[in-house]
Amino acid sequence: MTPGEQLALALRAEITALETVLAQLDAEQQALRAGDAQRIEACTRAKDAALKQLAGLQQQRPTAAADATLSSQISVLDNAIENRELQARLIALGERCAELNASNGVLIGRLTEHTRSALRVLRQQDGDPRLYSGTGAADSASDSQSLGKA
Repeated sequence: MTPGEQLALALRAEITALETVLAQLDAEQQALRAGDAQRIEACTRAKDAALKQLAGLQQQRPTAAADATLSSQISVLDNAIENRELQARLIALGERCAELNASNGVLIGRLTEHTRSALRVLRQQDGDPRLYSGTGAADSASDSQSLGKA
């Protein structure tokens, strides 16, 4: 097997692994939208496992020189056109994963804020909460008016 064929084989394996990451990110997004905590947890574990597999494949990728970029390695191989196409597919998948991951991050942020808001409401329902002024002193009850008397 030529070095170009070895690289092509490695890039195909990375593409397959990245497709798995993308599928896990999509499943995570569906779980986030559904608010299914167990599914979110399962998807996160599966995504992490897929990312570890991808990282392992990237470390095993054959390289011509330690400091050479993938593009420069491809340019000198016998099957440069095939490997450039594989590289382009890998880049496109990586970009799609980054976009989906960012979108999931936004969803997580919204869910977190929703949970915090709900907790704030629940905490204030445990009786008459004390309110404090900007000076740190407790507001007196006589300083406030009910809406019915205003």
